Amino acid sequence: MLKQAGTFSAEQCDALFAAVLAHDDIDLGAQLPETISLDYTPDQLARCFAICKQLWQEGVDRAALVEMIATIARQHAQTAEEQLAFKYLRAKLKHLRFAFVVCDERHRYPRLFHWMTAIMGNLQDAFKNKQYAHVERIAVPVRFFLSRFVYALIGKEIDGFRPSTTESFRRYVHGQLD
Repeated sequence: MLKQAGTFSAEQCDALFAAVLAHDDIDLGAQLPETISLDYTPDQLARCFAICKQLWQEGVDRAALVEMIATIARQHAQTAEEQLAFKYLRAKLKHLRFAFVVCDERHRYPRLFHWMTAIMGNLQDAFKNKQYAHVERIAVPVRFFLSRFVYALIGKEIDGFRPSTTESFRRYVHGQLD
């Protein structure tokens, strides 16, 4: 039986997020394992996606994110704590986007979700590089994507997940490795 969002424990979600953060750091000495299993069933892929979706649903507060974007655009400043919070929110979005493209049978990003995640990356880069005029400009479309209506459409895109077949998953991964 497929676990639905909200059914994974906090410990499981925390472990997933710790792995997401660990894989965000570049390790030049990292090596691929000898073998990589690609024989995941649709149910296993759906469960993988479900925990990523739960991490997003429980770990990304749209209203708090809207306020964070407004503060960045208005004040051109963030505390170290706020910067880390934004980084963590964006990491959860990026991970869900990755899980969708890998585990969904279509193997492509949900369009609105991808655009929102990408434009938030542009905002993060502009802020880090102290390009404040760009920050103000980029904050406008970010706020658009975070509006209740558009964010609800993004949620519908995410809810449209269809687990990949084992063969489709294998083909996708092999295509990415070539």
